[in-house]
Amino acid sequence: QAEFLGVNELLGQIIESTGYVKELEAEDTDEARARIRKY
Repeated sequence: QAEFLGVNELLGQIIESTGYVKELEAEDTDEARARIRKY
């Protein structure tokens, strides 16, 4: 998919498919919330 997507779109798909944001939400700390805001 890297041939068809830009870096931001590819990174967004990777983050979504790995469940990274869900893990950060489950962590529920200030640092985790700050990381979520970056995406």
